[in-house]
Amino acid sequence: MDTCVINSNDIRPLGYRLSDSIRFNNINNLPNDCIARTYYSKIEEMLKEPVKQKVDIEYETLYDIVIQSQYNECPKKSILFHLRLYDWFDWWNAGKLNIENYEDFIDKHIYLLQNVDNILLLYGGCGKNKNNTSKTELFVETLTSILKKYNSNVFNITSENTDQDLKYIITSEYYVPSVGGFSNLGGALNKNTVYWDLSEKLIGTYKSPQDKNDISKFKDYHTNNTKTKAIVVLTRGYSNITQYKQLIDRNKILENTIISNTDYIIFHEGNIPLEHQTYILKQTPCLDLQFINVEADFKQINTDIDPRTRHFSLGYRNMCNFWFSNFWKYTEKYEKIVRIDEDIKLYSDVNIIFNNLDTKIACYGSWQNDCDFVTRNLNNTTLQFFKQKYNEEKNTRTPSGPYTNVIGWNLKELRKNNKIFEYIDEVVKTNMIYYNRWGDLPLWGEILFYLYDTEDYYECKEIKYYHGSNNGTYNME
Repeated sequence: MDTCVINSNDIRPLGYRLSDSIRFNNINNLPNDCIARTYYSKIEEMLKEPVKQKVDIEYETLYDIVIQSQYNECPKKSILFHLRLYDWFDWWNAGKLNIENYEDFIDKHIYLLQNVDNILLLYGGCGKNKNNTSKTELFVETLTSILKKYNSNVFNITSENTDQDLKYIITSEYYVPSVGGFSNLGGALNKNTVYWDLSEKLIGTYKSPQDKNDISKFKDYHTNNTKTKAIVVLTRGYSNITQYKQLIDRNKILENTIISNTDYIIFHEGNIPLEHQTYILKQTPCLDLQFINVEADFKQINTDIDPRTRHFSLGYRNMCNFWFSNFWKYTEKYEKIVRIDEDIKLYSDVNIIFNNLDTKIACYGSWQNDCDFVTRNLNNTTLQFFKQKYNEEKNTRTPSGPYTNVIGWNLKELRKNNKIFEYIDEVVKTNMIYYNRWGDLPLWGEILFYLYDTEDYYECKEIKYYHGSNNGTYNME
């Protein structure tokens, strides 16, 4: 397979059992500048005494050492698979991963694999057994061929330097650990999106209780220190800071109930300057808002439209397209999100939505019909999709869906359904979101109605709010 050249600087070979060195204070005979020895020097400096036995891992200290090292970071917008091969194949203590495990993972994450810039494989092991080299090569070749069905940019970035490999792992935007201490320690340190699917599948097969315990601790550390939920909004930029009043009022309500393990995200079209962002932040300092520029996914030039829909702006059509097809890539790290639009005053606890997402894929306050003239041919397109793609006959329906101005999504569960993303691709190809102003409301209604049972999603009357755009209240009786 191809090797991804990240930096022309030579990196010296360095092989040692990094995870074992960290876990068991096993640093004898290691180079003075390797990460494990640097780490324990720092620990002794913090404790003001020599460390002569195993101590609990100081993850943040280790993370800082790796990040501050001279090694290269992982390329942006990449998913990295760490494969534990060579000596792992026949080791009596090892859990056994097979290619079917990876196929299962790939089937669940096709959309992600298609939309990253690179798929990176990193593998190797200390004490490579020549008898297992052929097994390794076959495994990697097979996995590469499967991955290339969805993305041609599949590269090997193994560096033959353990410290470099760890920095690749912890700086990857998406990381898939496999088995073994090194692979899973990297997952604990990675502050981005870590998929523990393969690691979890093998946790019960470790023969050593110590290994099983440590692997569980690595996953627990990452889970407990990574935000898995987000409250999100897509808003516009204004010429005057006083025009952000609706957004700030929305934020102030949310500030009344700060939710742990939750990010507060403001998507914008690249037109909220830094001084405006600073002003918005100061109004609700407890929220720790994050501003994310999604301008790249917004059309800037008006396209051909159905004349009957001319009063809907290009910005509105961009909004519909974003909340149907584009928001996914900006929320990959989250398991659950709640969308609360700029013009919403929420009068109920947002935890109601998050709690319902424990058992539902979607939770919203109201289900609405949409107008015929902005859903023209929508249901026919859906029916043709199922017929042509899966040879499934579906019953017709009048387009309707969840009122998406306040809605929660269980993204972890939704991502498992590849039919969603195939349907999204089909709809985007029609250009009808822009031409006829198909909205995200009826489009999500089609997905929920045809791909899920009614008990999988929930119209929750406890969700109470005021919607400024139509001066309406919901569930306020």
